Amino acid sequence: MMPSHDLDDLGAWIVKCRPAVFDIETAREAGRPVTEWTVVPSYRTDLMAAGQRILLWVTGPAGAWPTPGLWGAGTVTGRTFIQDPDGDPGLWLDEARRRRYNTFVPVDIALFEVPIDREALRFDTALTNLEVLVQPKMANPLWVTCDEYARLERYLPVVPDTDDSARAVVACAYRDLGWIVDDVHARQPGWDLSCSAPGGQVLHIATRTAPGDRPRVLLTRADVDSAAHDPDWRLAVVQRPWSRPSVTEVDAETALGLAHPHLYEVNLRNI
Repeated sequence: MMPSHDLDDLGAWIVKCRPAVFDIETAREAGRPVTEWTVVPSYRTDLMAAGQRILLWVTGPAGAWPTPGLWGAGTVTGRTFIQDPDGDPGLWLDEARRRRYNTFVPVDIALFEVPIDREALRFDTALTNLEVLVQPKMANPLWVTCDEYARLERYLPVVPDTDDSARAVVACAYRDLGWIVDDVHARQPGWDLSCSAPGGQVLHIATRTAPGDRPRVLLTRADVDSAAHDPDWRLAVVQRPWSRPSVTEVDAETALGLAHPHLYEVNLRNI
């Protein structure tokens, strides 16, 4: 039986990959993020939600290849869902096992260029009780406490950003309302999500994570310029994205009315 945990002590989830079942090495070489993974329905899968951190673990005996250990890090992007086993097998290597699983969780996991060897973690005294090490046969998902995740961050070459979680939380909330959501943060300065309602309304949403219990965030110059000129611009601030997220959303006029200069640029180029 899985030990019971409370979301307040959730640092991250871990999902496991068996290389004989899924071609994780080809996925890593392709350089594309993992967008979904199998989980076994339980009280834990009921707790999984957009914005939570998630790690990918590859299993295997000592000295095996692919290297057993941590292979990726990212965020959960939504609730679990049922998938038809008649779909594209993708990189699955074991057809019988693929058809055995139908519950998946949507994720955005970046795979590391170099995996973190399990043996390096096994001998870290701060990770003595890491669930994936002490109960390696437990079904997905496995639990990582806040303290354990803080320790694991020292090893991770890619650490999920707080704003990654904010985008996931807000995007999931709008999709649940039937909106079409396009994540544009990598190509559109001034906002992070373009959201289109079934009725045709469009919103351009800048997302931020507020540290602690105070919803105070910073805006970039591009954010402020967009807010000043785009009537569809909104600011969505997410608190506690990794455990019990809450979202405060305001329009451009409200955001700019509450904004105060934080830094002042002094340009000496023309002196």
